[in-house]
Amino acid sequence: MELSFDERRIRRRLRDDFPYFARKCLRIRSESGDVVPLILNEAQQALYEEIEEQWLSRGFVRLVVPKARQLGTSTLITAYFLWRVIHHFGWLAFILTHEAKATSNLFGMVERYYDNLPKLVAPTVGKDNANELRFPKMDSGYVVGTAGARSVGRSFTFQLFHGSEVAFWPNAQDHFDGAGNAVPSTGSMLILESSANGVGGPFWATTMAAIRGVGTWRCTFLSWKMKHSNRRDPPNDWKPSAAWLAYQQQHEVDIEQLYWAYTKNADRCAQTGEDPESGPSWRFLQEHPGNVMEAFQSGGEGSFISNQRVVEARRTLTEPYGPIVIGVDPARGGGDRTGVISRQGRVLGKIICERWDMNDLNAIASRLAMVIKQFQPKAMPIDVTGVGAGVYDILKANGYDKIVHAVNFGAQAYEPDRYANRRAEMWDHMRQWIDDKAVPVSIPDDDILHSELTAPRWDEGTKFVGTRLLLESKEHIKARLGLSPDLGDAAALTFSVPHALASQLGPAQQVHTRRDYDPFKHSR
Repeated sequence: MELSFDERRIRRRLRDDFPYFARKCLRIRSESGDVVPLILNEAQQALYEEIEEQWLSRGFVRLVVPKARQLGTSTLITAYFLWRVIHHFGWLAFILTHEAKATSNLFGMVERYYDNLPKLVAPTVGKDNANELRFPKMDSGYVVGTAGARSVGRSFTFQLFHGSEVAFWPNAQDHFDGAGNAVPSTGSMLILESSANGVGGPFWATTMAAIRGVGTWRCTFLSWKMKHSNRRDPPNDWKPSAAWLAYQQQHEVDIEQLYWAYTKNADRCAQTGEDPESGPSWRFLQEHPGNVMEAFQSGGEGSFISNQRVVEARRTLTEPYGPIVIGVDPARGGGDRTGVISRQGRVLGKIICERWDMNDLNAIASRLAMVIKQFQPKAMPIDVTGVGAGVYDILKANGYDKIVHAVNFGAQAYEPDRYANRRAEMWDHMRQWIDDKAVPVSIPDDDILHSELTAPRWDEGTKFVGTRLLLESKEHIKARLGLSPDLGDAAALTFSVPHALASQLGPAQQVHTRRDYDPFKHSR
């Protein structure tokens, strides 16, 4: 049947204007249970604009979306992909979720969208089963699957791929590899969204790479503050504690938003026995983050070094004082990098904080010699457990024997009754140094260093053998997180006894908030 002029005009707008299409043609089930039009909220609008910007400027989309819970992210992506497949011949969309229930829910959402489409835009449906919706006249469709079996989705070629709650996928790396191979390099969209699940794994690694500008991925972070209903009127007698006032100042939220966060956190504290007045718990910050680094907390309550103390150290700028110690954790390829970091008094990493991807021991030693000449450290402790022995020998033979010091992580501790080895001893000294609230510590505003300092966990291998502390091994951390804490170990080396020099604050030292620290830099 031939369309009228007005019908063609409306049809063109529905094809070209997704927010208009969503408002006029798509229906969702609201939190109250009503079926209502899809009108984009703030988070959905931000996500849509990023997708469109990438598509128009690059001709493809590679987007990773760390997010707070219940912002309507999956609602937006499933709707957007349906809009694309009913307007493009030969396009196939695929959703991969973390569990069967989520798969069923998202496919039910797609079917609700289709069932409520006006006849003017609804294509004829062919195959329609529990996980597939096909439009034969368009040679397009929608397929859903559940992460688990390594082969899921590998037999298809998709133009549109939506990974849902990616941080919770089993066999995540296999599915990441499969998704990358299933979509064309151009003319395609690959969108991965998830609430966080700690540090480590492909979702975390992809997010960090996108933030650093490595590769083709881009990152859009969605904060809990983007949801307008995340606010509650506080009672007249409610007075926020100092910790919650600090949170309010950091995140620039109004009193209704602050009280919503307080009550949300208090409900969880009632289950765990934590004190709600002491500020947001690690799990609240992970599930309702205000910035990326609140989402990605490597250990939460199980982290050996407190995530919150590291956050505070990133915000603090302290003037260095006393002799310089530079820790070196050498590596020769294989996914590890040589970590080199300085400490001067209460300041870590101001002089040097670098990771070197070098596989030649002579080249590593030569570069360290240049560092010694440039910064004149009092001491350079080097881990000689593995390839570091060669680096140490080269530097010693070249006249740096009074500067370099061999440290074997597995050797007996100076306090053998307290520590199982030197590595546990040094890491514990570093933990006490960071935890000392009397005088603030300053560390670089660096996501990777943050992740490595908080990587060891109590419940993953850090334990007491009798009365002696044994830290989670580097190999175990690498297997668990997919990262090697090279810079974290280098930082611990600056506490190698007796070379933990000048760790006390000097009388003239100044402490203030880091001027260039921006806690909102990843949430825009």
